[in-house]
Amino acid sequence: MDRRAFLSLGGSVAGALLLPTVRGSPAAFDALHRRAQRTAAEARAHHPAVTVSEATDLLLVAETATLAPGPRRALHRTAALAALTATLAALRAHRPAGGYLTRARDHADAAGDGPLRAQALVLQRDADGVAGHMTDAGSEASLTLLRAALSAAGSGRDTASLRAGILYRLAWERAALGDAHGALLELEGADASLALAEPAPDYVEDADLRGGAASAKRGKALRVARCPDAAEAALTEALRARLHPAGALVDIAKARATTGDVDGAVASLEDAFLVAQTARDHRAATHVRTVAARLPDCPGVRSLRELVRA
Repeated sequence: MDRRAFLSLGGSVAGALLLPTVRGSPAAFDALHRRAQRTAAEARAHHPAVTVSEATDLLLVAETATLAPGPRRALHRTAALAALTATLAALRAHRPAGGYLTRARDHADAAGDGPLRAQALVLQRDADGVAGHMTDAGSEASLTLLRAALSAAGSGRDTASLRAGILYRLAWERAALGDAHGALLELEGADASLALAEPAPDYVEDADLRGGAASAKRGKALRVARCPDAAEAALTEALRARLHPAGALVDIAKARATTGDVDGAVASLEDAFLVAQTARDHRAATHVRTVAARLPDCPGVRSLRELVRA
């Protein structure tokens, strides 16, 4: 029996065991949902493969439980959150995420939950734009997805953290498309939303945003908007809070390269590659190689390219 079949069987058995309890006690819904929230909040502290496995188990249990008679909206919300968590972890691990993303969107729609659907749209943008993000290429398709996500997120304070995450991405896309002024306006909105934000356990990036990701996203957008000094300041702030700072180090390298500081860019890329190797972050390692290949030739760059050669 392969692993997928085993997980499916495990989810079915667990769901079958859960169904009598769920039918008799709404507390079972809450306990399952709180577990999904914890898995999302702790994702950055675990290897992505561990998070994918845990989130998949929760998704299977929630999906199986929806087969029972009775109210299902709460279970669809839990299933959507688990699927979003699995999607995000799969993207970080360079694994296919399309199946999880489809299930997240379907469950969010079944629950009638706009913020969960907004997150599915955001992760769709992330999945579709991986190659473009490495080369600072924005897209109108990404802008469309993000604007739809912003609309679905709503305007309440309880979704301010989600709106901040969307606006930081909008800032990056607008900067990458050449609209630096628009990018700075989006950054102002993102920072304002983050200042208003309450804890949002149903937002899969909430804990990450509070743990350095906001500074990292701000720095990425500022760099693409050609504000290298402000970008490096924001990214340096992110380094102090990030568990796995490879991405911020790559962006610092890009900011330094923009100002002609090739030696500084090389130093940051070397650090980023070592961090990526230690964390087994294949996406970050690939990003380092992509940036190293674009630096002007010199002895330091040749040494870096030798270090990061696949």
